[in-house]
Amino acid sequence: MKGSTIRFLVVSIILMILQVCVFSHIYLFGYAMAFVFLYILAAIPFSVSLNAIYTIGFGCGFIIDIFTDTLGVNTISATLLAALRHPIFKLYSSKTEDIGSLYISSKTVGMAVFTKYIFTLSLIYCIIAFVIESMAFFNILRLTFNVIGSTIFTFIIILAINSLNTQNEKRL
Repeated sequence: MKGSTIRFLVVSIILMILQVCVFSHIYLFGYAMAFVFLYILAAIPFSVSLNAIYTIGFGCGFIIDIFTDTLGVNTISATLLAALRHPIFKLYSSKTEDIGSLYISSKTVGMAVFTKYIFTLSLIYCIIAFVIESMAFFNILRLTFNVIGSTIFTFIIILAINSLNTQNEKRL
């Protein structure tokens, strides 16, 4: 295994533990929750097979669901996000072939593309998760606050994680 792969696995395990133990219990202003494990799905290189990406998305969501008792909400949301990540990236950049086996970060694709990509992934994930969660007790105002607040909170936290994690990466 290459050093970058081992580093990514360590970061992934740390993010999953932080999501389960810390971020799943923080509701900023009663509405916003950060989904830091989305960084795992967002940063996977595009050279990884789709089956592996779907499995990673399913596994991340399933682990979060087991420890937070959310009955499959994160599993379906993360799996759908894993399926949508490549088309979403293509909206903002055509460099998917150039990136190859590099992990997606602000240093490898540029800050502008990365921020748009992360914001869109966060928004889609929050929409899917909160719509599924609110099916039984539908309150459009609370749903809107949850989606907007969690998207912004997740976006800020992922950008902070990215800035800590991209010190030794090479730029395209």
